[in-house]
Amino acid sequence: MTSSLGTLIKERRQGRAWSQQALADKMEVSRVAIGQWEKGETMPALERLLKLCDLLEINFEEVVSTKDRALARDHRLTADANPSSVGTPNTIPVFLTVYASDEADYLKGSTVISTVRRPPGLADVSGDGAVYAVYLPSSALSPRFKEGEMIFLNKNRPPSPGDMVSVELPNPAEPEKDRWILRRLLERKQGKIILEKINSGEKETLQNQEFLSVHRIADWPELLG
Repeated sequence: MTSSLGTLIKERRQGRAWSQQALADKMEVSRVAIGQWEKGETMPALERLLKLCDLLEINFEEVVSTKDRALARDHRLTADANPSSVGTPNTIPVFLTVYASDEADYLKGSTVISTVRRPPGLADVSGDGAVYAVYLPSSALSPRFKEGEMIFLNKNRPPSPGDMVSVELPNPAEPEKDRWILRRLLERKQGKIILEKINSGEKETLQNQEFLSVHRIADWPELLG
């Protein structure tokens, strides 16, 4: 986050006669976190940044510059465990995920644990269930994404080579729970896909009959529009 955004947060906070602790209580974070944001030392996660902009009446599109987006990609701070419900309608469901004990990275059922505000870049994505979010229960995408971080998945946008993806595997033993692996897509050929494990760089090939679907993980430029 640039110092200009940190300065703006401080100015808007002081203009409301709020202490750092008062703002921290409203944001459900620590006073230290507020101080770090104001000094430009750390970047709020996307859900917190959206909530902060609503709370302090900051124009989200104006304060998030190209440089801020690059910094946000570098920091990738853990997403808010209590997503904001203010501002625009909560149109993106957050599904419950649990760690998988087999070769899958996580299991996802149909249980929706909350909803989050739709990021600006996904405002025009239409279709029932076209966009959804999950909290990562594993470190399979580290350091690009951290364990516990919220990721947004856009099913309407076909993944391209180099994209981070979540791949659904068959689960005949528990059909009510979807099994997913997290990878980088290297290549998509007729009849198969070639993937790469982020942690190890190990490559693997899945034939079409070995997976059910591939969902693209939205990156920061896509989320911010």
